[in-house]
Amino acid sequence: MFPCVVLLLVFSCSSRPSVAGLYFWKTTLDWSQEDTRRLAEAGVDRVGLRLFDWGLAGEEGPLVVRSPLPAGVMVVPVVYVTTGRLESWAKAPGFRPNQAARDLLDHIDAALPLAWSGNPTVWQLDADWTASTRVAWFAVAAGFRDLVHDRGGRFEVTVRLHQYRDRGSQGVPPADAGVLMLYGAGDAVLDPNLVAGYLTGPAYPLPLVPAFPAYTQVRQNNGYGRLVALHRLHAETDLPFADLRLEGPGHYTVVRRSSLGGRPLLDHDELFVDRVEPAVLDAVSELSAVTALRRAAGDRVWIFDYDSQGWEALIHGPLAPHLFPR
Repeated sequence: MFPCVVLLLVFSCSSRPSVAGLYFWKTTLDWSQEDTRRLAEAGVDRVGLRLFDWGLAGEEGPLVVRSPLPAGVMVVPVVYVTTGRLESWAKAPGFRPNQAARDLLDHIDAALPLAWSGNPTVWQLDADWTASTRVAWFAVAAGFRDLVHDRGGRFEVTVRLHQYRDRGSQGVPPADAGVLMLYGAGDAVLDPNLVAGYLTGPAYPLPLVPAFPAYTQVRQNNGYGRLVALHRLHAETDLPFADLRLEGPGHYTVVRRSSLGGRPLLDHDELFVDRVEPAVLDAVSELSAVTALRRAAGDRVWIFDYDSQGWEALIHGPLAPHLFPR
C-alpha cells in the first residue's frame, strides 16, 4: 500500500506530464531540423498533424507542404470534419457511411505522404457533432474505425466539453479513445469554472487524454458588441498599437481603420485579448477530473498548438511546467 501512496503523492505534487503530444494546426508545413530538436528537448513524442478540413467541397484549406516532417517523428494524421459536412451526411437520402469513411481515408492516404514518409499507427478525426448529426457521424466514424483496425491501427476522436457533459443526448462516438478539448468553450481561451462545470458525473466511457491550449486569442467585436472575428497571436505585441486605444488590461478600441492578420479592423471595433494565464492553467490542471484523466492516460497530455515563433517564450515561460515533460 505504501508505494502506491507515494506514487499518488508524486503525481499530485508534480505538475509536469510524463508524455506530451503537440498539434500542428497551420496551413503551411515548412519543417526543419530545429523544429525536431525543439520538440525532442521538450519531451514531445508525437505531432498531431492537421492535413485538411473535410467540408462540403471535399478538402478545404489543405496543408501546403514546403518541407515535410522526418520519418523519425511520430505523426498522428488529423482531419477536421466541418459542421456543414456533418449536416449534409445527416440529411442525405440513401447516405452510405462506409463509402463516406472510405472516401475520407483515401484522401488522407493521398495527403499524408507529402507531409511525412512514415506509417501512422493512430488516426484522429475532429468533429463538433450535435444530437442532430450524431447518428450519421457515428456511422461514418464506425466505418472509419473498421478501416483503421484493418491496418492494425487505433482510431481516436476529439471530444468537446459539451459533448462530454451531454453524452445522454449527444452520445459517445465509436472510437478506441479520444482527446478532451479543455479549451475554447467560452469567451476566454481557458476557464477553470467552466471546465469544472462541464466535467461532472461519471467517467466518460472512452479513454480520454486532456488537451491544453498554448495560444493567445483576440476577440474582435464590432461597434454594436457583436463578435465578428477571432484572431490568433504569437504575442500581444503583434497588435497595431498605433491604431488602438487602451481601455483596460487586454481591452482595446480601434481608433482608425487598420488590420490584424490580414483582416480589417474598423473604427470603433473592440479587441479583447485572451491569453492563458499561469494561475488559470494551474487551476484547470489541478481539477480532480483532469488529474484522473491524466493518470488513466499514463500521465499524457496534448498541447494545442505548435508555434515556432513563440516557442522560446512558451518553453521557458510559466506555462511550461504544466505542458511539457522537460
